[in-house]
Amino acid sequence: MFSIIISEKGGAERREQYGQNEITIGRVKGNDLVLPKGNVSKRHARLIVRDGRYIVTDLKSTNGTYVNHRRITHATLVREGDRIYIGDFVLWLEDAATSHDGTESSFEPESSGTGNSYRRQARTAGSSPRSTSSGASPAGDQISHFPLEHDPDDSAPPVDLPVAPRLPTGLRARPTTSSEHMGNTLEVPTADQPRGVSSSTVSVAAISEHQVSSRAASSHPTDTRLRQHREALEQLISAVEQELGLDMLDATHDDEARRAIAQAVDRAVTTIGDNDDLPADLDAATLRAAGLAELLELGALGPYLNDDQLLQARVIGTALDVKLRGRNDGLDQLGFGTDASVGRILARLCQRLNLDPPNSDGYLDTTLENGKRLFAMTPQHTGGAHLIVLEGRGEQRENLEALVRSGTISRGMASLLRHCVRARANILVVGSRSEGKIDISSALASANRSGCTLWLHDEGHTGWTPADVTTVKLAGSAAERSRAITSACRIGPELIMVPPLGGADTLALLDAVTHGAAGIVLRINGVTARKALDRVATDMAAHRSALDQLVARQWLASSFDIAVEVTRLHDGRLRVVRIAELRSRSHGTTFTDIFAFAYHRVATGGSVEGAFYA
Repeated sequence: MFSIIISEKGGAERREQYGQNEITIGRVKGNDLVLPKGNVSKRHARLIVRDGRYIVTDLKSTNGTYVNHRRITHATLVREGDRIYIGDFVLWLEDAATSHDGTESSFEPESSGTGNSYRRQARTAGSSPRSTSSGASPAGDQISHFPLEHDPDDSAPPVDLPVAPRLPTGLRARPTTSSEHMGNTLEVPTADQPRGVSSSTVSVAAISEHQVSSRAASSHPTDTRLRQHREALEQLISAVEQELGLDMLDATHDDEARRAIAQAVDRAVTTIGDNDDLPADLDAATLRAAGLAELLELGALGPYLNDDQLLQARVIGTALDVKLRGRNDGLDQLGFGTDASVGRILARLCQRLNLDPPNSDGYLDTTLENGKRLFAMTPQHTGGAHLIVLEGRGEQRENLEALVRSGTISRGMASLLRHCVRARANILVVGSRSEGKIDISSALASANRSGCTLWLHDEGHTGWTPADVTTVKLAGSAAERSRAITSACRIGPELIMVPPLGGADTLALLDAVTHGAAGIVLRINGVTARKALDRVATDMAAHRSALDQLVARQWLASSFDIAVEVTRLHDGRLRVVRIAELRSRSHGTTFTDIFAFAYHRVATGGSVEGAFYA
């Protein structure tokens, strides 16, 4: 429940309370809030409450809707204390918790050079007005035109984002023409494919669809509660291992063995409860389900095996770190009880997928039939712990409009990228290994109206390429790969989608650009565009002795027109944080920002708020 305080210029003030999550504001009856004035449209604006946030949208009114003296043209976040101007009325929002705490609200005219506005002064009986610290602006004077994950007019339900602890508000700065990145995120790199490891394709049809998901077992606990949950699971698994022995748990389970394991789990859960070792917010049924899933099935990893939204699931020791599209489950999982249990799950997974267990050198690297990639390292390389990485398909057929609606890019960014594609500009798409570069590339390909797009892909990485497109395989020796790149450019398609390349392959691509190749979209692994160019230039210089790093960097910058920098925020959402023009000059390479995303704050629910600036 929330309240709206309505003050008419030259009139009285009143408060209206609402219990629903959506209200309409207009001049005529039928609206939830009626403002009977001629300068208010029949259906003027809509206010939505979503996940504790207030979002106001102008419904194409004649005179417009203003927030803090700024006219809004799209769905806009407002906070308590923000001024909403509709015709001759000024509106304020109050949460139910603050509207009944004895707070007295009043409006006073605030003089300015352009006319009168209204300033709300809230005072609690016996207290003095709140003041802001020096150098900080009141929250009420800020307006956040942040990208919404869904348009408020959509009927689709909101995205289920995990709850995360509130972080300190960061500095709010507008972008400038600079070669530095405005907001960097740190990505923990995964291990590169070791030499001598072969790839194969296997089926996942044998995997049972009946998996107990540990995602429902956790309500995003804090670090202390999470540690308590994991200690309880570890105690459960260890008790069963001691009672039944590792040999029985490692063997194939028949019905009798499954009953024995289930009975042992029940006894262990009862013992944990009797000893008061069960956390108060973790019920016995949830702990029992997690234990059975780990001892009989694939544990916390099982539900993600056929999850189309999976980006990456990492098992490091007994911890499970999960990234999904549009969210970041992070470490809010029970994980696994013991290292031995993780080893049993890996062996069980190989058996069900008809995979050979990790070979003699302790590595497993394979591509599943559904496009997911499985990589594992055994304890002989890690000092006792298993490391498992399950990567989802990088391909998801996106388009620029879908990226706008999801908040990944702004409308202006989409228009710029669409024109760049049609002009056959050369584009760099920069991001960490699993940070959505393929989503951006797929959207750029969809903007090609002719449909004449050619995709290059590395052998054994078919999951990173759409299944219904024309492809050129990069395989064999360095000379064969270079010839494939040169031949693809000689064909002259409207767009050439290029995966991350090594130094020798990049040299072949730039040689083709020198001879007139255009419409190239090259994906580069890197945290920022500047660091990515430094790394690629160094790699190029290492493969051509007559080329130094500075010349290689300028060659690379002069071969591409713009760089698109993409990252995945800590709440799991994809965001293009920068589109910059590359310029190669005598004193070096510079980046001139065209669009940039400025971080404003982290909301209570964990979502990152900010705005795109041009």
